[in-house]
Amino acid sequence: MRKKVDDRIKTLIENGVKTRHRSIFVIVGDKSREQIVNLHYMLSKSVVKSRPTSQEKTGKPDEEVKAEWFT
Repeated sequence: MRKKVDDRIKTLIENGVKTRHRSIFVIVGDKSREQIVNLHYMLSKSVVKSRPTSQEKTGKPDEEVKAEWFT
């Protein structure tokens, strides 16, 4: 049975991603170790863009980049 995550935790994660600041959570309880996986999942889903594509790096279309690699 899954329980809904508190909105305050979700808000903290989203604000940290939006402002690009680090966040710390202190989890207290008997089963706190099991919640780390859930927090990591929430963080990975809220990340905007972690890796730019090749076109964003070079400013060239992908076809030109591929042509340069193979010549």
